Amino acid sequence: MENISAWLLISGYPHRIVNLGTVIQFSDLVILLRNRFQALNSKLNFILKLYVGSYSEIALFTNVAHNRVSDSAVTETERHVSDPNSVTAIPFVESPQLLNRLQQPRRKISQQTTIRKVREIYDDLCDISVLANSMYGLQLLLEIGVSTAEIISAAYFILHTILVTHNVTASTISKITRLMTAWLFLTFFKLISITAPCQSATSKVENTAALVQKLLLAGHFDQDTIAELQLFSQQLFQRKVKFTAFGFLRLDYSLLLTIIGGATTYLVIVTQFGK
Repeated sequence: MENISAWLLISGYPHRIVNLGTVIQFSDLVILLRNRFQALNSKLNFILKLYVGSYSEIALFTNVAHNRVSDSAVTETERHVSDPNSVTAIPFVESPQLLNRLQQPRRKISQQTTIRKVREIYDDLCDISVLANSMYGLQLLLEIGVSTAEIISAAYFILHTILVTHNVTASTISKITRLMTAWLFLTFFKLISITAPCQSATSKVENTAALVQKLLLAGHFDQDTIAELQLFSQQLFQRKVKFTAFGFLRLDYSLLLTIIGGATTYLVIVTQFGK
């Protein structure tokens, strides 16, 4: 029995430690990429708030006092409001858009160099994500397959111990159930360690696309900056960041739902055949 236990220890755990190290390395790399994408978003958000936020605070429809309206904002003609007793002359503001236009800067803002640098950094980050998929894709695919098999076997062992086995004491059943439940939690934690950083990184990339569209809609930049933003928008559309397990499985939260659904279906089928 001691020889068998030693053999299981030697053959079972070293490769698990290696696989766990691979998962940790991949997760750290993806978290690093996520932080870099977040830094890009912070830069774009800074530009958006600095040059656009001040203009968006100007309300288009406000009650403007007469003594605070410039002479250029008042038309030469005056609108007359009549009542049965008198006729009162009230200055008429042409439109709220005129007030907004009067407070805009005379020259357009240029951020072409900054947007160009952001595009170059984004391209480098896309290259790193492709390298990460090629380096860890096969190992992650095997690890996800093994983890799925372990989840199914552990869950089946728990059900079989509780529902089928009758010649085992209650304390033994409790120990086995706690052990297998802890194993399930560890396996799920490993899967979450793979999918959660990937989900977070892809969400940061989606936020980058949203910020670029907001900058394009702002309209406070010169033609060179707008052209650079349009190129950046095309780059975001053509070079999307995604993490996969050797191209077979996309690494995000939907993978966890797929694994849980497949394991549940398998357990239901096996339980029905066992009865």
